[in-house]
Order: sequence, then C-alpha cells, then structure tokens
Amino acid sequence: MAGISLALVMAQTAYADAVLPNLLRVSSLGALITLVARFIFWIAMPVAILMFIYAGFTFMTSGGSPDGVRKGRQILTYAIVGLGIALAAQGFVLVLRDFLT
Repeated sequence: MAGISLALVMAQTAYADAVLPNLLRVSSLGALITLVARFIFWIAMPVAILMFIYAGFTFMTSGGSPDGVRKGRQILTYAIVGLGIALAAQGFVLVLRDFLT
C-alpha cells in the first residue's frame, strides 16, 4: 500500500505544473457560448436554405394536388419558423454575452 501511495504522490508532483492547451482559444464563458452559438447558426443557415428549396420543389411537383400543396406549405412554414428560432437564438446569445462580460 505504501508503494501505491508513493507512486501517486510522485505522479501528482510530476504533473502538478502541467498546463492543458486551450484548443478552442476562448478566454471566458461568454466567448465559449458565442463560439458554440455561431457554429450552430452557420449550420442552421444552409439547412434553412435547403428546406426552402425543397419546399419550392414540393410545390412545383405537386401538380395542383391539395396534399402536395399542403406538404410544401408545411415545409415552408417549418423552415421559416426554424430560421426565426435560429435568428432569435443568435440575438439571445449576443445579449447573454454582453451580460456576462
């Protein structure tokens, strides 16, 4: 048992001054939140554009059928709501970042 505790003490002493690199290059919680929100925002924008295109394609290929038009309108509505949520979240993050700094 003494050998194990001696090894732990030696390991703790050897790594006490170890410094982990800051891979994300952030200096505060506000900067981290901004970085994550910006990443999610830049993922959400192309997805919203693709959903707009898909909704238009659904409208065009519906051939006037009520089900196809309803499906296209529903996709367009969800894409607009998602885009609104992404924009509101980005604004919320900016307010939160200013509050934290």
